[in-house]
Amino acid sequence: MEGRTFDLHDRVDFLKRIELDAQRRWREEKIFESDAPIDASHPKYSAGHLFPDLESPLRLSQAVFILRAEFCTSYHRLKGKKVVLPFAYRSCASVFGALGTYAESLLENPSTRRPLSFHGQHDVKSMLDSVTDEELEAFTDPFRWILKNSEQLQRELLMLGIGIDWRRCFFTTNNPYYASFLRWHFQVLSDQKKLSFAPQLVPYSIQEGSILPYAKYGVTDIPLAKLRLLEFPGKLSLFQDKEVYLLSEVEIISHPSRDADGDIESCQISRSCSCAAYRVDGYDQIFICTPGVATNLAFQRNPEFGEIDCLMELEPQDLLGIPMKSLIGRKPIFGSIELYDRIIKLTLPESLLNVKSAQPSNYRQRKVACDMMTDEWIATGDALNLSVARRGFNPPIALLDLWTIHYDDPTWKDQVLSQLSSTQLCDRSEKLLDAVKETKSQIPSDSLGTKISQNNYIDSTSDSLLISAYATISHLLQGDPQGDTVGILKIRHEDLTKEVWDYFFLRKELPKNSPIPQSDLEKVRSEFEYWYPLDVLEASELFQSFYFPQMLYNHAAVFPNHFPKSIVYRKSTVDGSSGVDRFQKFQKFSADVFRIVFALCSAQNLEYFYNLRNERLVFELCDDIDWAKMVASSTIREGTKTEEDLWFEWRMVESIQRVEYFYERSNYREAFKMGYFGLKNARWEYRRWCGRFENMNRDLLLKFLEDQAIIVSPIIPHYSQQIFDILDKNISIQRSVWPEMTMARSVLDQHRYFENVVRRLSKKRPKDASEGTIYISTTFSFWIEKLFGWAARTQRPWNIGEIWRMYDAADNTDKTKTRKKEAIRRLKEADKRCKEFGLEFLHRWPFDEMQFLKDRQDFLMKRLSLSKVRFETSHQGDRSEPGKPSIQYHSPTQTSPKSPARDRSEPST
Repeated sequence: MEGRTFDLHDRVDFLKRIELDAQRRWREEKIFESDAPIDASHPKYSAGHLFPDLESPLRLSQAVFILRAEFCTSYHRLKGKKVVLPFAYRSCASVFGALGTYAESLLENPSTRRPLSFHGQHDVKSMLDSVTDEELEAFTDPFRWILKNSEQLQRELLMLGIGIDWRRCFFTTNNPYYASFLRWHFQVLSDQKKLSFAPQLVPYSIQEGSILPYAKYGVTDIPLAKLRLLEFPGKLSLFQDKEVYLLSEVEIISHPSRDADGDIESCQISRSCSCAAYRVDGYDQIFICTPGVATNLAFQRNPEFGEIDCLMELEPQDLLGIPMKSLIGRKPIFGSIELYDRIIKLTLPESLLNVKSAQPSNYRQRKVACDMMTDEWIATGDALNLSVARRGFNPPIALLDLWTIHYDDPTWKDQVLSQLSSTQLCDRSEKLLDAVKETKSQIPSDSLGTKISQNNYIDSTSDSLLISAYATISHLLQGDPQGDTVGILKIRHEDLTKEVWDYFFLRKELPKNSPIPQSDLEKVRSEFEYWYPLDVLEASELFQSFYFPQMLYNHAAVFPNHFPKSIVYRKSTVDGSSGVDRFQKFQKFSADVFRIVFALCSAQNLEYFYNLRNERLVFELCDDIDWAKMVASSTIREGTKTEEDLWFEWRMVESIQRVEYFYERSNYREAFKMGYFGLKNARWEYRRWCGRFENMNRDLLLKFLEDQAIIVSPIIPHYSQQIFDILDKNISIQRSVWPEMTMARSVLDQHRYFENVVRRLSKKRPKDASEGTIYISTTFSFWIEKLFGWAARTQRPWNIGEIWRMYDAADNTDKTKTRKKEAIRRLKEADKRCKEFGLEFLHRWPFDEMQFLKDRQDFLMKRLSLSKVRFETSHQGDRSEPGKPSIQYHSPTQTSPKSPARDRSEPST
C-alpha cells in the first residue's frame, strides 16, 4: 500500500494481503516444525487443547481452544523454548455416512433433492450445496466428505495464522496407525480392570447401522401395560385364536371420572396415531403398538437385531370401543379404547396405588408407589419395561455387547484427585474438581469414532482422550494424515504390537523379535518423553461433563507420571452448536483483527465487541504501519539521549516486564492492552514531551517498533511480521527472541520513583499555578521512626504482625489503635526496601532525592506544567517523607510559603 488510504475496503485488502505473504513465508521456512533435540534438557513447551470435529466449518467454540493454545506457544517460542502445537481431525462417521447415503440417493434420482434427515445438530446444508452433480459419485464414499471438510478446516486455520506443525496432523477415523494406538490404550485400561465388556443399552442409528453418542441422546425407561383384547371385530378377526395385547404407556390420575374400585379409566389413542400388529421374536404374543415402540422392543429383545414382522397395519378407528382386560391391579380390570389427541396411553385410577385421593398434592408419595407397582407389574409379566431415548422413540435404543469404562470407580477417582493436587490449576479450578468427582461410567463403543476391530468402534470422545500423547510421535509413524503411507522411520502399522507401544510410552523392556530397528524405537520414545507431559491443557466448562474429566482419568491410569503440568479451566461462554455462522462473520475483516478482539474480550461478548471495534482496529493497524514506514525513512535526531529519551526507554522496559508478567499467567487481554495500546500511549506522551516529531530519537523509535512488534506477535503475528519487514530485519518474527532488559535495576527503580513523584505532585494542582516549591524530607515521622526501631531489633525475615504487637504494647495510646492499618503498610514498604537495598536503608531512601530531582529539573517542570520549581529540605513532622516529596503550588506574585507543619504524631498522607 503506497502512502495513506482512508478507504476501509482498501485497508482490509491490504491487511489480508500482508497476512497471506507472512503465512507463505512461514510455511517456506518451516517455522512451526519442531522436533525433540539431542539435548533433552533444552526447555520446551507443549500445549493441549480440544481438537475440533469435522461435522461443520470451524466453530467459534473450537477456535477458542486453538487460539488460546496458539497464544501461549507463540509466547514461549519467543522465550527461546522449543514449542509444538499439534493438530488432529476428529470425525463423526454417522454424519458422513448419512451424507454418503444421501449422495447415493441423488444418483438414483437426480431430479429431486429431498431434505436430509438424520440424528444430530449438524450444519450440513453448506456441505451439500458445495457439491455439484458431477461430484456426487465420488461423495458416495463417506470418507470423501471427511477429506473435504478437513481441507476447509485447514484453510480456515491457516487464514488465522495458527502455528500448527502440520506434519503431526492425522485423522482419528480410518487411520490404521491411530487404531493400533487406541487398541493399546484400551488394552491398558482392561488390564487395570477399568474396562469391561457386557450388554449395554445405547442409542442406535438404523440408517447408518451405527451407535449414536450416549451422552447426547441418553436412555430412560418407561413401563408399557399389556392390555389383552377380548373381542376381535372387523379385520382383527384374523387374530381370533391368538393372544393379542395392546401396549400402552401408563398414566396415573388423582380423581378418576369412573369407578374408583380399580377399573381402567380409559385407554386413549390419538386420531392421528399410526399403529399396527407386530410379531417380535422372543415373545409368543402379538402386540398392537406404534412403530416406535415395536422398533425399540425389537432392538432390545429380537435375536435378529431389529427385524420385526408387521402382520397388519391399523387405524385408530379399528380399535375404537374394543373391550380389554389387564391384570395390573389386585383383580382383573376392564375398560375400552377411546379416541384422544395423544399417543396410546393407559389412564389408571390412583386407588390402585393405595394412595388416598384426598392427598393429591403428595406427588412424591404417589411417584414412589407408582414405581413400586410398575416393578411388580413387570416382574409378573403384566407390563413390559421399554428403554427409549430421552427425546422419544427415535432413535431406537438397542441392547448390544459393548465396552464400559468405569469412571465411577472410587479408587480411580482418588488417583485423579491426587494427581490434580500437584497440578497448577488456573481459573475456576473448583469447577474442574467438581466435574471430576461427578464423572460417571462411560460407554465408549460406537461407530462415530475409530474402528479398532471388525465389529468394535470407539466413540469420537473416548477415541481422543490420549490424542495429545499420540500427536507427539505421529509424524514419525505415518507419512500422511490418513495413515496410508509410512512415516520417516518406515514403521508399518502391523509392527506396532502391544510390546512396542509399551516400550514407547511406559518405558518397558525392549520388544523381542520386533522388525523395527532399536534406534528407531529409541527415537520414538525420546520424542514422546521430550514433549510429554503437556505444559498446559486448555480446558472449558463447555465440555466439563465428559471430555476433560475423562481425559484426566485416562492420563492418571495410562500416564500417571505424565499428568498435565497446568490446566487452564475457563468458563463456558460459547454455545458450540451455534458457533458456525458466527465464526464465518468474523472472516469479513483480517485475521489479526479477529485475534485482537478475541484477546480483548470473552467469547461471550465476542460478536458485539467485534462489530463495535473492527473498523477502528483496521484503521489503527494500518496507521501504525504507515507511521513505522515514516520512522524508518526519517532522518530525525540520533545520538545522545535526553531526559525525555531516558523516560521513554524506561516506559518501554517497564511495559515489556508487565507484558511478560501477563503472558506467564495466560492473561492475554492485559498483555495486549499493555503491549500495544499502553506502549502507543507512551509513544504519544514521549512526542508530547519532545514537542515535535523531529525532536524524538530515531534509534529509540526503531527500538520501540522492534520491541513492540515482538511482544505483540503472539496476538497479531502478521502485523508484527510487516513491521519487521519495514525495519529490514533479516529474520522472521517467529524466530525472534523476547527483548532483553538493557536497563539496570537501580535505574529502573529511579525512574519508577520519578514517575511516582510526578503522579503524587500532580494531584490537586491549581489551574492558575505556574510555580511550585518541592519539599524533600530525609527522616520519617516520629511514630514511624519508632515503629522502624522495633523492626530493626527484630530478626529477619520479619513477622510484621509481631512487630506491630510489640510497638502497640510499648506505646499503648488511643492513637495507636487507629494506626494499625497504616503501620502494617509502612512495614511492608520498608521490608521490600530492605530486601532490595539492605537493612541500612530502613530509615532513609536508597539515593539522594534532592540531587536526583534537581538533575531532572527541566523535565520535571515540563511534566508538572510549571515555569519554575524550587527545592527545600523539610523537617520531621512535615507532609513529606523519604520517597514521598510534597509540593506547595503558588503563582508568580506569591511568595514561597513555608512547608505547613503538622502534629508529629499524625501519619503522613
